[in-house]
Amino acid sequence: MPRLSTIAVIAGALAAGCGPSEAATGRPPPKDAPVADAPPARAESGSTDQAPGVADDEATADGAPSAPAIDGETAAALEALGYFPSAPTDNPEDRGVTVAAPEGTPGLNLYSSRHSANAILIDMSGREVHRWSARTDGDEPPKPWMHVEPLPGGDLLVITKAHAVSRIDWDSEVVWQAAIPAHHDLAVRPDGGALALIRWADTVDYEGTRLPILADGIAFLSPEGEVERRAHLVPVLEDELSSGRLERIRTRLEASGPAGIVRGGGLGDVLHTNSIEILPRDIEGVAPAGSLLLSFRAIDRVMIVDAEVERILWRSPGGLTQGQHDATILDNDHFLIFDNGSRRGASRVIELDPVSGEVVWQWGEELYTQLRGG
Repeated sequence: MPRLSTIAVIAGALAAGCGPSEAATGRPPPKDAPVADAPPARAESGSTDQAPGVADDEATADGAPSAPAIDGETAAALEALGYFPSAPTDNPEDRGVTVAAPEGTPGLNLYSSRHSANAILIDMSGREVHRWSARTDGDEPPKPWMHVEPLPGGDLLVITKAHAVSRIDWDSEVVWQAAIPAHHDLAVRPDGGALALIRWADTVDYEGTRLPILADGIAFLSPEGEVERRAHLVPVLEDELSSGRLERIRTRLEASGPAGIVRGGGLGDVLHTNSIEILPRDIEGVAPAGSLLLSFRAIDRVMIVDAEVERILWRSPGGLTQGQHDATILDNDHFLIFDNGSRRGASRVIELDPVSGEVVWQWGEELYTQLRGG
């Protein structure tokens, strides 16, 4: 099945008025803005979202303008954009920017694909401004980059799924690399360190039976890439786990053993944490600055845990979202969330007031992606 380039999807978002500057200020597209067609997302088959121990030369476009290192404001704007990896298309020859409304906010867009080991800065016309690429080592192809985060000065933090977090400089040289089972997302600390989502094979007690699961956690990285500590999320959220899922794990375990249970997106993926953000300031009545905003796809919840990852400070209303992604704090202290609506068959973007628990704005027409989005 042909896939629609993420660049085209970004262009559609820009046509809706959600350019980098607006993303950084937390202003979603207006309800009546034109958007590019968004066909249902392709469900990736043969997933390789595996944790360790779990079954399961730099190129630039000709004539591209030279670009200065990224400043802090631009890095924040790029980081604020969500993601949408691919979707079916009836027009496989359409590449680059296919929709660019004049009201789109000027700026640069950071594009990366989880199927390749590079990241590209493009302007509003789709013209390549700069490219970072993984260096090859012998005959082995580089591992794809699952996620990238821009840093002030032009460096990138790169997640190589289930393998490492690396800091890559403007010239694509590796500054440091932390060998950890990272996945999905990371958050940059004010001191230049990072908090990266990690996961590994583990067990949890359920009514006296030890069940195999894929456990989620957070690795705290220093500015130099040293692992300061690891925090385990399952003990903090144990009461939030789906009893129905745990019962199905036990039934499967008793019927056919542990094979196939512990894998990304599988039955044993009891939390499936897919986004992390550090609250930059206090939210009165909700949580203090430094707390962690997290999205857990498997339990249909967005939550805030304390900075030490010891207790839950806030949780989204039950039943509000289904398989959601990319929870982000806005300037008004509301949260912007991509609600996949995985069982409704309809996706939407919502703005949630965390104090009242009310959805104060939403957007989505003929939009559906079951497994991803942002």
